[in-house]
Formats: sequence, C-alpha cells, structure tokens
Amino acid sequence: MATPTPGVGLPAPGSGRARVVIVHDDALAPIERQRGGVRHCVSPGGGVEPGETPELAAAREAYEELALRVALGVCIAEVIVGDPRQHFYLATPRGGTLGLGLGAEMVGEYPPARGTYRAVWLPLAALPAAAVYPRAIAELVSGGAERGWPATPLRLREPARRSCQSDNRRRSPFTPPHAAGYTSSHTALWRVTMKEGCGATARR
Repeated sequence: MATPTPGVGLPAPGSGRARVVIVHDDALAPIERQRGGVRHCVSPGGGVEPGETPELAAAREAYEELALRVALGVCIAEVIVGDPRQHFYLATPRGGTLGLGLGAEMVGEYPPARGTYRAVWLPLAALPAAAVYPRAIAELVSGGAERGWPATPLRLREPARRSCQSDNRRRSPFTPPHAAGYTSSHTALWRVTMKEGCGATARR
C-alpha cells in the first residue's frame, strides 16, 4: 500500500464521528467495553462538535477517554455503521498516562446499564482473533501495520456485529507486553494482566 496523503478525503467540520487508531510498539490502544457479561473493543472517539474539525475531535477524544496526547496522522478509513459515518485517524502517543481518562464513560458516570469502559493495550498479533469492532478497522490495522496504509481513506460498510460472547473464534487471552518481548516503553507504564475475553486490562 502507498503512503497516504494528509487531508485527502476528509469529512467536513462538525460532521459525523471521529475515532483514533493508536498504534505503538506493535500494539493497539482501544477501549474494552463490558456489558451484560459480553466484552468487545472499540477505537476511542466520539461526535464532532459544532465548529470543530474531525482532527481536533479525534485528538480531544483520545485525551478525554485515554488520557493520551497524540500526534494525529492521516484519515485511514470512513466506516458506515448506521448513521452517522465514522472517520478513523491513525495516531501515535506523545504523552500522558493511558488509563487515566476523565471522560464520563471512563470514570463511571454513565448508568450501570451502559456497562464498563477500560483503556487497554492489545497486541496487533491478537487482532485476528479478538472481538474488536468495527471488524473492517481491525483487519485494516492488522494488515496496514505490516504492509503499509491505504493511499486514500477506505470507504467501508460494517455489518451488524455478533457479540464476542457468541463468537468463540474471537475469544482469546492477550499476552502482556513483557511476555511478548515488547519494548520497555509499554512495561514501564503498565502492568498488564491476561484477561479472558476481548482484551487485556491495563492498570496503573
């Protein structure tokens, strides 16, 4: 795949939703959600506020939800999962402490029926078997990190997903960074324990 050009195919300010795909040291930083005994992982992100560009929204959401300051890259995909469309930006962490986000969902301010939200590190090697949604993004990241990113944002449509609890092929334990031979930049910040289900819990 070719190197993408910044600014190509970006949505208009104040439209849709913006999400960040944070990749660092062969791992992805998604949010693990648990609701009704079912777990799955999603990219951090949220709605683009009036007067805000999608890039600013993506960076803001990364800090609110993960407590990570990121260097935002290019828009790698536009995914239709119902309405509105979701725009995914590649990003690299540049500071902060993952797991200390103060967004309402991250600090337990949502109703219990919404379930729980936790920031995690997920090895890229685990993506094919993990319950990470949208699946199109998981597949794009899995391949892009190895072969390169698309020259322009991919336009994808994500079908309704099955719960990770009902799909045994996507339920697997996740290896802590130190056990997988990752660099010390992960293990110095996190104590990651193996967690059965869709992700590994990252703790201070």
